[in-house]
Amino acid sequence: MIRETRSGLLQIKKRIKLASKGHRLLKEKRDSLLGSLNTLIREINSISGSIDHRCASARISLEHSVHIDENIENIANDYSDSKISVEQKNVMGAVRNASCNAVSLL
Repeated sequence: MIRETRSGLLQIKKRIKLASKGHRLLKEKRDSLLGSLNTLIREINSISGSIDHRCASARISLEHSVHIDENIENIANDYSDSKISVEQKNVMGAVRNASCNAVSLL
């Protein structure tokens, strides 16, 4: 309710001034938050590119390791009939592998 007096007019002017100041502060806050958001978006895009590169590199390494695993499995299958014996030797209380002998039964 607005009083039609000089004091009512002064109260309305104070409220308008306060509302204008609050509106200006909210605009500044919004601009600051948008600036921070843009900075975060740039950082995320930069990190995203790095992650994509690392994932591609990891995928290539995984494919390479699968091929190595297949090669090792093929080699192991070629020598599946071999026997390996390992002897341990105790030297002054320390146990160490003395020798390893492989005998192929092919």
